[in-house]
Parts: sequence; C-alpha cells; structure tokens
Amino acid sequence: MKDLRVRMRTVTVAAVAATAVVTALAGGVARPRQAHADAPFPFTLESAASQPATGTPVPPSGRHAALVRNTSVATTTVEGSGRVVIGATGSHCEGWPKLRVTVDGTVLGTVSVEHPTQYGAHTVGPAVGPGRHTVRIAFVNDHMTKTCDRNAFVASAQLEYPPSAEFGSAVFLTNSRIAALKERVAAGTQPTRAGWNALLAAADKDLDREPTVPGTWLVPWYYDDPAGHNAMLGMLRGQANAAYRLALVHRITGDERYAAAAARQITTWIDGVRTYSTAEDSTLAFSNSFPLMTFAAHLLRSSPSFPAATQEAFAQFLRTRALGMSTMSHQNNWGNWGLVLEVSTAAYLGDRMLFDRAATRWKQFVEQQIAADGHLPLEVHRADGLSGILYSNFALHPQTLAAEIMRANGLDLYDYRAPNGRTLRLAFDRIAGWVHDPATYPYRKDPAATPNYMYNVGYWEVLHMRWPNPAAGAVLASRRPVKDDPMSIGMTFTHGGLL
Repeated sequence: MKDLRVRMRTVTVAAVAATAVVTALAGGVARPRQAHADAPFPFTLESAASQPATGTPVPPSGRHAALVRNTSVATTTVEGSGRVVIGATGSHCEGWPKLRVTVDGTVLGTVSVEHPTQYGAHTVGPAVGPGRHTVRIAFVNDHMTKTCDRNAFVASAQLEYPPSAEFGSAVFLTNSRIAALKERVAAGTQPTRAGWNALLAAADKDLDREPTVPGTWLVPWYYDDPAGHNAMLGMLRGQANAAYRLALVHRITGDERYAAAAARQITTWIDGVRTYSTAEDSTLAFSNSFPLMTFAAHLLRSSPSFPAATQEAFAQFLRTRALGMSTMSHQNNWGNWGLVLEVSTAAYLGDRMLFDRAATRWKQFVEQQIAADGHLPLEVHRADGLSGILYSNFALHPQTLAAEIMRANGLDLYDYRAPNGRTLRLAFDRIAGWVHDPATYPYRKDPAATPNYMYNVGYWEVLHMRWPNPAAGAVLASRRPVKDDPMSIGMTFTHGGLL
C-alpha cells in the first residue's frame, strides 16, 4: 500500500502545481519559453520517491525525498566541515517521524521531524572534519493507522557553516567599509572620489523623486509586451536604485534629507503593492531589482526616518512576500539573482539557516554553471551568441554580489574551488578578455557581428581588486566611474580601489 500512496501523492501534487500555473496565466496566452530548470535532485533513493517540494523554503531542486517505510533511505554528498543540518517535514501519526543520520558510515544521531510544512534546520551530532562526506538519511519509525500515515519528506542535507562575529551586522556594506569610504572621499582618493561625485549627483536628483507603485505586481514577458515589461520593471527598479543611492549618501554625509527620501521609496513600495504574481517575468524582475531595497534598509537602521516599527514592517515583508518571489532554484542567471534576493534577506533578518542555504547554492552555481575554460554554457549562445557576453555578465554579476554579501557577514567564498576545479576567478578572467577584445569571443554565429551590451561591468570593481586582471583593468580605466547599470549602483565608489 505504501507504493500506491507514494504514486497517488505524486500525482496529486503535480496536478495541484499544474492548476496553479494555469490559474497564474489566466487571461493571457501561455507560450513556450526558454526552460529555467531547477537544480539537480541531490539524493539517491532506496525505497523512496522524489516528489515536488510542498514545504518551505523550497529547496533548489524544487523536490524532496518522500521516505515512507522503515527501509526508505536518501543519500547525498556534502563538502566542508561542521555539523550536519537536515531540512525535512513530517506527517504526524501518533507521533512524529524520526530520521537516523549516518556520515561516512558513522551514525551521528537521530532527529525528530516535528513540522508538516517548514523544512527547518535539524542539526545532528558533532561536527565532521573538512572534506567530502556521504550523508545517509534513514526513516526509522514508520507507522500507519486507518486515519493517519507517518512519513518524512527530506529536502536538503548540508553542513552548518561556523558562526561568525560579523553575521547579521551588514548586508552589502560593512561599517568599516563605510568609514573607509568617508576617509577616501575626504582625501580625494581616486577612483573613490570620482565615484562619489557621480553617486551624489544622482542622489540629489532622487531627493524629489515621487514613488509610484502598481496595485498588482505582474511583469509581462519582454518579447510579448516590451512596453508593459519596461514600465512595470521600471517602477521597482527605479525606486530600489534611488533608495540605495539615497541611503548610501545619507551614511556618508549624515544628512537626514537623504534618509527620509530613501525611506519614502521603501515604505511606499511595501505598503502600496497588494498582490504579487509569479507569472511570466515577475519573479526574475523582482529578484534582480528588489535586493537594493534591502541594501538600503540596512543602511537606514540608525536613522530616525526609518524607525523600529518601519524596520519590523520591512522585515515582515521580506519573510512573507519577498522570499516567495525568489528564483534561486533555477539553473541559469535567474538562479543567481534569486540567490542575491535570498542571501540579502538572510543577512538583514539574521537568518542563519537561510544564509547557509544560500552559501551552499552559491557553491553549486560555481560547480554547475562554469565550464572548464571559464565560459558559461547556459548563457553564451543567447541570440545566436550576440547576447552571450551580456547574459554571462548577467549571471556573474549577481554571483559576485552574493559573494560580497557573504564576505560582509564573515564567510569568504571568493577562492572556493568546486570539486570539478571550477572557480569564480576562472569565469571572470574569461569574460574580461572577451570584453577587452571582442574579436576573441568565439560564440557568435556571425563572427563579423558585434556582441550586444558588453559593458555592464560595475561588479568587476569587486573582482579586479581581488584578482588583478590586465584586461579588466584596461576596461575599468576607460569607463570609470563605471556608469550605473540597472542592477549595479555606485560600484566604483564603494569598491573601486578598495578590497
């Protein structure tokens, strides 16, 4: 009977999901789109089934392992050191399910899974040492009556990153960086001073910006409705960019006018939008625009224009609205932008479990997105290769922002090397060479055509300081202060010449 129940449950969940998609697209015409597949399912299963995830937060694969009998086992591998953390839900039946966790053949302990919808963080046993480890999760107390059935649903297994004194003290910019920026502005140090002048000029224009919000957030596909797409996206992106510029200028100058204007952009958005759709481009547009609101909110924490009640309302918005718009489970650039949304939220809320989950996903992107020669296979062939540099930047940019958020919170992954040898530096060196000399870019169907939009390179200010690259240095020198692109504000000011 257990096999039948697993099959029935899988079909039911899939049917509900399909209904949700149809409902979300009601009133429009659904058309085939580029697939944005979830991450690979991480478990191998014995007497168990892979099913669509029904709990929260949704795992990167979008699926969980249904363990339904005492012979059910889910096995995966993890890398690093620390205690093992299991994300799982359970169905109660005269008691909650229990999972026995074994690492590299040694039983670490048993955990009770006591929530039906929240995967949570179930920490098991003592810390394991550095290395690659095999984690085996076995269901050990199956039970069923005429009215209930006890099962466990495992979404993730990862290693707990060690606590850091810095965690939760910043989102993107630390207090020490703010202090260093003040000193560099006062001393006229370049390129910081040039970046500051550009930032201040833009923020001064933002002081009188009147925020406008839609009643419903729904961003149409760009290629179906470019005007509607740009209008909706422009509202959020314009306000988020303005909020961050204004908040940053406030922190450098102490001028409360900028804080008040920044707070107005944030509060108008979180109070004004009543409905959030996940249809069409809505989730990607939110994931790659809203995080700057979170960067700004952190910078305003000491301002009377952003009091405790407003801060709590913003935190509640992050928990109940923003995380539901994440695209982190996707494999291409959509996933990288969802990563920024989730890790910035985790830093603002001080949510260690969410932060660790994002860090694990960051490592997966390095391993899965970057080829042996540094190119990004999921991005370079866009528009017959002409938009390959654009979309490669569009993936590496959020990957870099996420790394910087984690570094600001005590976890430096910049030099992480995946088991297959891939690194972020490998991808940076590759794309820097292409932008510096487009003739070397090999993925165009028409070799004589010029690649599109190559210079969204503000994030290079971060990477070039860490890994000096002659090609990147030449591009940056010719463009500083690097013009703000839609998702990169003031990077020459905040990171140019400052590690």
